[in-house]
Amino acid sequence: MTSRQEAPDILILSSLNPIERNGKLISPKLNDRVLEYEPFVPYMWSEFLETETGSLEAESKARKLSEFYLLKIALQLQNMPVDTELLIERFNQASIELYGRTDPVEAASIANTELIELNNNLTDDSVIAIYKKIANNKNEKNESLDSSVFDELRSAFFEKFSGIVDIIQRLPDGPYSPEAIRKIFEDILGDLSIKEKSWLEWNITNSLDNTMLNVVPEMKEIDVPDGRQDVEDKRKLLGLVFHEIIIHAQRAVNGYELNDELMYRGLPTYLDFEEGLGVMSEYLVTGVIPDKIRDRYIDIALATGVVDGFLLGRQELIEFGIKREKARALTRGKTLNIEDTHKMVNDHVNRIFRGGTGEAIRDENGKIVLQAVFTKDIVYYTGFISARNYIKHQLLLGTPSNKLINFLLSGKFDPTNSSHLEYLKNKHSIKL
Repeated sequence: MTSRQEAPDILILSSLNPIERNGKLISPKLNDRVLEYEPFVPYMWSEFLETETGSLEAESKARKLSEFYLLKIALQLQNMPVDTELLIERFNQASIELYGRTDPVEAASIANTELIELNNNLTDDSVIAIYKKIANNKNEKNESLDSSVFDELRSAFFEKFSGIVDIIQRLPDGPYSPEAIRKIFEDILGDLSIKEKSWLEWNITNSLDNTMLNVVPEMKEIDVPDGRQDVEDKRKLLGLVFHEIIIHAQRAVNGYELNDELMYRGLPTYLDFEEGLGVMSEYLVTGVIPDKIRDRYIDIALATGVVDGFLLGRQELIEFGIKREKARALTRGKTLNIEDTHKMVNDHVNRIFRGGTGEAIRDENGKIVLQAVFTKDIVYYTGFISARNYIKHQLLLGTPSNKLINFLLSGKFDPTNSSHLEYLKNKHSIKL
């Protein structure tokens, strides 16, 4: 066995990377990952018990154990011939403890926003019916972004990363395949390394069997697998670059510069804000909040039954998602590529059920009683609300945009968490 200091990180997202086989979801890497991590569990417990009670280090070590526990349950689910209620309940609870649960009030708010766009157009009635079920027929609208508040910050982002913007602007029109994205990302890392040599240590990879782009700070890798979908145009590509490279990877690079494991791996519970910051960066550089941010939240609400016990299974969610994309295309006067749409929706829904088999336990009438749901993707929406409100507050206080950007990118932390702010100030003299 390797030494305690070499214990591997719990790479939970790349471990739960599902493919469909005989109608069930499996994660091909899961068994090997659990076997790899298992011998180190006593060491992980020792590290946790040696930390100061209530400290960020203790919380971080506890979270690592929770992540392994989730993977262990997922492997049991994958190996069972039939899903059991007990394992599913344990999986769902572990997922909620790590990533949280959806709020029916928030789900209703999102549904109302969707209805405003779709309800007065010739769209599929079943899409409208589901959104009305969630919205409870309320006619409310989400708080406006008031985009003018962010104009100076937007300009500061473009100026600070002008080299990246130039690279994107010089590209031919899309779509961009995973192979093309890898080449573009390599060019961007080359541009970033001119000013920051640390970027020379990072690599663009192509993992087999993966369908999702993934930034792995521990390995200094950005994985762009052939299994992920193409990026449609320059606007969406620019948003992807800022979300993945400028937010996820740049925060890790700056955390490494501090020689602080927690700042490049992430302080406990940092993820919600970081994913939200990634979405906020997409909004700043493209002017659009991706549909998938709301879709992930609302679809996890549908899969977990938080709205009056109203549940949809995996196949039902896929059908709903395809109809929703058709309704949007009709509303917006666009033409869909049906094959691409089916792949996009399948990948999106499979993310929600990763770690489980994607099969539901049903009663004698065929009604869903319980199913395993991975709730991580709600953090894109909840984190966006948090990041938007925090940034808006700082800008209204008069915080200079460049100072705010540098602060937010200084490592993987949540500036709305007072413990995180205290840690940055006391250990690194970093403050806004």
